[in-house]
Amino acid sequence: MSATVEQPIAVASSSTSVHEEVLPESHTHSGRVIAIAIDSSPHSEYAFKYVLEQIAKPKDQICLLHCRPLPQVNSTFSGPYTDVSEWIERIDTDGRTESHALLKRYGAQVLKGGFAVRAIALRGDPRDEIVAKMAELSPMCLVLGSRGMGSFKRALIGSVSDHCVHHAPCPVLVVREQ
Repeated sequence: MSATVEQPIAVASSSTSVHEEVLPESHTHSGRVIAIAIDSSPHSEYAFKYVLEQIAKPKDQICLLHCRPLPQVNSTFSGPYTDVSEWIERIDTDGRTESHALLKRYGAQVLKGGFAVRAIALRGDPRDEIVAKMAELSPMCLVLGSRGMGSFKRALIGSVSDHCVHHAPCPVLVVREQ
């Protein structure tokens, strides 16, 4: 592991998931907590900007969430006697580095806008991890970007936003670019 990779505070919520505080609460806030699930897509960026421009108020805290998948190895690639632990660790480290960089980039924009910020990197199935974190954070709402999938495609491959709408313990706003 490189010396440039930070060792975040990790909180395990199950045997395979990890919740890492990338940017702990920047300063105290007396307003609402607004959670935004982000990724590197333009849909996510639009939802993020929508929150900052249309929803957030000066005393609010913006809680950024990014979920990276668990590293997986195809059994035909690994074989029965192949040690892939180093390869899996490298993939996880690279994913963590990218996730933290994304959260820090968005976090800097939140701070520039004058809001309190908290950034949390999650690892696991985004649907389950985001819903679990909402139960812990108790935000005013969760905001996600819409990828614009139709009902057939959404039913076939699943949708993080659709899952959150039905399972999150808080109101969910799915922002779709016009």
